[in-house]
Amino acid sequence: LIEPQITETLKYSKLSGGVFDVSVSPVIALWGFQTDAPKVPSEKDLAEKLDLVSYENIELNEENKTIYLTKKGMAIDLGGIAKGKSLDIVKEIYDEFQIKEGFVSVGGNIYVYGKAGHNKPSKIGIKNPDSQENEMVGNVLMENQIIATSGAYERFFEENNEKYHHIIDPRTGKPANSDLKSVSIIADDGALSDYLSTTFFILGENAVREQLSNEQFGIIAITQNNEILVSNHLENKFEKYDEGENEKK
Repeated sequence: LIEPQITETLKYSKLSGGVFDVSVSPVIALWGFQTDAPKVPSEKDLAEKLDLVSYENIELNEENKTIYLTKKGMAIDLGGIAKGKSLDIVKEIYDEFQIKEGFVSVGGNIYVYGKAGHNKPSKIGIKNPDSQENEMVGNVLMENQIIATSGAYERFFEENNEKYHHIIDPRTGKPANSDLKSVSIIADDGALSDYLSTTFFILGENAVREQLSNEQFGIIAITQNNEILVSNHLENKFEKYDEGENEKK
């Protein structure tokens, strides 16, 4: 399972020009988001680790099944598409055993296999990033698709009265300074939805607006001004809840 993840994360790293970078692992480790004691690293330590981050320093030989990291101390992080890729594998299993419909959630990424909604599209809630009680801002109708969401509200810590979230911009080595609160991507491919949700969160509102007419995937994004941006082809599938009408899931 690891080999296709490496191939895909490297492909997406190149496609994004390093906005999404499989080699960001040393910087993520420095922040300690995967530990019980995350902390803000010193600028010196951050600069040292940031020097190790570049997908261009990864040499992949698909014929020999080998991968070479050209700088000592480099490491790769497959977590950027891991949840989505897991759902792609579930799809293969469901197809093999001719399962008609199903509903699978992996770490917040959701796969609606078939209709899975009593013979009609399923309603999937879009979380309100500001809610501590799991309230929704609306729902979207889905079938045979995967939705992945990235947001600063998912995992963070506070230090010296400042909040630091876990979505690291590989270009700076710091939490992305995004003008978005959350980005949800709906696609047929789980790895793609995972990659795009992270990348668009880092790139921000203008990048999202430029892709609202793209029919290869769907976007539902919430800006810092609480505007909800929805792909053109999803407008008839997205139901926004009125203020005070938020549902809890």
